[in-house]
Amino acid sequence: MSIFKVPKIKVPTNESFVGASTSNRDISDTYDMLDSSILGKGAFGTVVKCSNRLNGTYYAVKTIDKLEIQGKLDYKQEIDVLREVNHPNILSTIDYFEDYRYLHIITELYSGGDLFDFIDQSTMEDKYGCLSERNAISIMKALLESIRYLHDKNIVHRDIKPENVLFSSNPYNSANTGSLVRLVDFGFSKYHGLHDQKMRTKLGSPYYMSPDILNGSYDRSVDLWSAGVVCYIMLCGYPPFSGDTDSEIYDAIKKGIIVFEEEIWGDLSIGSKLFVRRLLSSGRDRLTDASMALDYIG
Repeated sequence: MSIFKVPKIKVPTNESFVGASTSNRDISDTYDMLDSSILGKGAFGTVVKCSNRLNGTYYAVKTIDKLEIQGKLDYKQEIDVLREVNHPNILSTIDYFEDYRYLHIITELYSGGDLFDFIDQSTMEDKYGCLSERNAISIMKALLESIRYLHDKNIVHRDIKPENVLFSSNPYNSANTGSLVRLVDFGFSKYHGLHDQKMRTKLGSPYYMSPDILNGSYDRSVDLWSAGVVCYIMLCGYPPFSGDTDSEIYDAIKKGIIVFEEEIWGDLSIGSKLFVRRLLSSGRDRLTDASMALDYIG
């Protein structure tokens, strides 16, 4: 396992993402970044494993190339959000480091993989269906609790999907899978109050975007829509709206036709189907509030 060093190039305080109190500290003074332990890659950064040089504890570090994100993402807002949140089902941030070129976000290291892989493996093991209703409900409750917490702080996530739901430890055969859930990746998050003007920026991941986002006028309820898509996939193993291209996926979302194939959904409770249908409804019965959704599933 190799260790790499980060160059010491200072950043002017007025151009800092993290502020004067944490900018211009050298990450290599505190952490060894282990480049052979890549945990994930995104459009603007890489997540690797790192270790604290003082006590040997392992963490994850997300390194962002600031030159690459100029004018594309507001990471200052993401850091403001991460500094404010403190919830058992949301990513826990440890520290921040910054130089002229790079921003480093140190977070807890979660070893249980993500919900996407958990769904994928569960689908492969069972020809019909995916997670059990008990497991899906446990995960949904944790996800909805995290969404309610964020919305109470006027924070909208805007990119809820299985890849952004991690497990703190191995979820297989866990008696309480929901307790392991950690919502991550706040790159698209935004502060938005109940009475603020509608958001208009079209962003998110195609399968999980609500029709409101596609129409260019939306509020915090888009997080509930995305959670509904996640719930549907957890129960059957495939998305409710699909297509061969993004354009076809968007057309399917706008049409809003939800199919519950008897071969799979016939073995599931009526309550599960009604819950998913209400999260993905285009009518007045749509669940647009996290507390309402939690009350629905009990």
